[in-house]
Amino acid sequence: MNSSNISPYTSLCLKIIGIIFLLGFAIDAIVLAIPFEALNEQNGVQWQIRYIVSVVDRGIVPAIGIALLLIGYWIDSIYFASSNSGKKSLFPDLRLPIFLFASFLGLIFLLFTGLSLINMNKTGDNAEIQRIEQTTDTVESRLQQQYDRLKAISENPDFPQQVDNRIQQVNQVLKSGQFQGQPLTQAQRQQLEAEKQRLESLKNLAADPDRLKQRLEQQQNQLRATKLETTQRIKTRNTANLLRISLTSLMLTIGYSAIGWLGLIGLKRMSIQ
Repeated sequence: MNSSNISPYTSLCLKIIGIIFLLGFAIDAIVLAIPFEALNEQNGVQWQIRYIVSVVDRGIVPAIGIALLLIGYWIDSIYFASSNSGKKSLFPDLRLPIFLFASFLGLIFLLFTGLSLINMNKTGDNAEIQRIEQTTDTVESRLQQQYDRLKAISENPDFPQQVDNRIQQVNQVLKSGQFQGQPLTQAQRQQLEAEKQRLESLKNLAADPDRLKQRLEQQQNQLRATKLETTQRIKTRNTANLLRISLTSLMLTIGYSAIGWLGLIGLKRMSIQ
């Protein structure tokens, strides 16, 4: 390659790579918007958050593309000015569309900044939080059902005797070491011991309704405290993430707006000269 062709070739490579960066960002922004659910009442907020986070995280990509294109045009201006041949680059002049696109991105990221700040107050609608609340309600309902069943059992006058009979049967099997004429295996022994402990615990709870109710309230309070702690942690994480996205989007707004407006002003001055 001749040295006289190095600058035009370098300029062309930079412009092509810059266009690839810009087109890649545009394609990503379009694909990420599918399916479009911004106006959906149930998932609209979550869709907006996911989309804004994805686009803002890619926000530096078009800036790199614009920088490469402008460097390419700068190389062209130096090369053709020094060659005194009167030739011009065969690559079209895209500086005006580039600066308009940068200004447009500035407006888009400004919109994203506002939406991020608005959505900070809606982190409680997070699907993860709703799932935790539903799971907690289900478990709490099961605890209440177990309590009602134990309470009904404890009110049965024959229940203590039934439990004692079953405990005696288990003790006899454990003492004899045989079940239905066969030696007890280690697994069967552990299962019978666990059943015995469960029956004794059930008998004690049934004999003391106040203790049974106290245990229910203790489990419910522990469950609610865990739910509160988990949901608060998720809200804090979401708020921090949205704050990060808001600040990043604001910086991108300032950067692209400066590129766009300063570039347009520079082109206007060049046309006047």
